[in-house]
Amino acid sequence: MNDDQDIELENLFIKVKEVSVDIHTAINNNDLPLLLNKAYIMLSELRTSSLNPKYYNRLYNEVYDEMQFIQNFIKNSTYSGRKPKRLYEAAQQASFLIPRLFLQIVTGVVYIETEPRMCCDIMFDLIQMIKGVQHPIRGFFTRYFLLKTIKDVLPDKGNKYESSNISFEDSLSFLFENLEEMNTLWIRIASDAKHLNKPIQVTNKERLDVKHLLGENIIKIASMKGMTFDIY
Repeated sequence: MNDDQDIELENLFIKVKEVSVDIHTAINNNDLPLLLNKAYIMLSELRTSSLNPKYYNRLYNEVYDEMQFIQNFIKNSTYSGRKPKRLYEAAQQASFLIPRLFLQIVTGVVYIETEPRMCCDIMFDLIQMIKGVQHPIRGFFTRYFLLKTIKDVLPDKGNKYESSNISFEDSLSFLFENLEEMNTLWIRIASDAKHLNKPIQVTNKERLDVKHLLGENIIKIASMKGMTFDIY
């Protein structure tokens, strides 16, 4: 079983690394359209249903590293006059749901960083759109990507993202909803494995390997400046 997973993962790694060369070429040439196209191709590899949670996590980490370069380039491109609103809208044109959401999350966070007044609209747009991912493993990791990418622009007591139309309490609602949905998907990973007749010991080990990702929601909730002992 693990041999099959190793082979599948290695094949996906090869595809991601091949596309990453084109991604860095696009960055070096300041070619945003090419960058978005190649990012879409790379992110499409996350649509796989062949990997268990542990191996999918390794694929996700490979893609996540590349997404940091992409996000930095998109952010820098707004300093050169590109409109973050147009970038966010362009991301929504992607055909497949998983790459579309990853691109929306990245461009949405850049949009918030550039124009904090858009925080409310984008936060709740993303948390609604992500409900479309029904596959438990893909949904689990897409929500984790959302958390990791948006956590520094969530409204908190006294930060620049807090305003009259969105507050620390809204951030808590956002985080608790993400925690609840990730927990549900984490449980469903076991349910789906049961239908595939996987040994329960194997499934439990795979779920434990990614349990810490679920706990990242709680860490973020606890670390917010607006969090008091009474609220916690």
